[in-house]
Amino acid sequence: MDSDITLSKLLLKEPPDKADEIIKLDTFVNSFKSEEQYSSDIYSEIFINLVETRLELIKEAEPDYMYIWKAFQATRLLTRNKNIQSFMYKEKHIKIYETILDKLVKTKSTMKAVECIIIELLTIVKRYLYPEAIDIDILKKEKFVDIIINSSMVDNMILLLSSDNVIILKLLKYLFKPVLQNEHIISKFTKTSTIESMIQNIKKENMEITVIILDLIIILIDHSEFRNMFMFLGGYLVLITILKNHSKIDKESLSKILFLVQTMYKNEENLGDTINSSVITNLFDILLNSTNPDYLVNKIILNIFSAF
Repeated sequence: MDSDITLSKLLLKEPPDKADEIIKLDTFVNSFKSEEQYSSDIYSEIFINLVETRLELIKEAEPDYMYIWKAFQATRLLTRNKNIQSFMYKEKHIKIYETILDKLVKTKSTMKAVECIIIELLTIVKRYLYPEAIDIDILKKEKFVDIIINSSMVDNMILLLSSDNVIILKLLKYLFKPVLQNEHIISKFTKTSTIESMIQNIKKENMEITVIILDLIIILIDHSEFRNMFMFLGGYLVLITILKNHSKIDKESLSKILFLVQTMYKNEENLGDTINSSVITNLFDILLNSTNPDYLVNKIILNIFSAF
């Protein structure tokens, strides 16, 4: 407890003694065992001081990313506490997260710490959208979603879809779900650059990444503007190409790809886009040359041909 009081006071020191704070923050993070230890008001003070005085330091011309990372680690742990969750919905804090994410996405730094900070920040934002405290006012969560929708946060999260970091992509999937109920946000996903990023990630042949992107596409595929642009940019062909190796794909992933393939060919406005030599060649190749034929895959392909 004494070390925590010392940390709370240290976080108010200006200018910050970063070397000393890193040691104290490390001790705080490493001593974390359970949220029961956050029963005192001192931890509320640490949370406020971290968010309002230390995370803001990323606005510096040349921020100390390692130091900011340590501050974010402690902040993320504190947001697990149900008592802190009850008062952390301050618009001021949310604006700080927005500014930080904007800075991180636009930075050209290749430091691993930058990626780690992004993970910590997205985890914190996720906790705002999915709080563990059952007594959180639903209006607070809804207001937070509205703030995200009307901020640059979504735009920067969309830019992160080009990332090949599985943890970042998993967090984005959770963060996008509540905001994708908004038509304005859906329109952001119809941009060529956004869909191209999603298609490129599918083409990386990392099934863990592919499944995350597929889950997002499944949410978006009912919207004709997204569906048409996805088809136009070759997304359908990419899905068909993945099916060529269907014997190596787990059943859950395969079912998602098949669902998307079916959904797109069942929409008449897309049929013209699917009828091209590359798609037809790949479909025939799957039917005729598969060493381990799958009944459902073949049935759907035959259904596609019957629709032409």
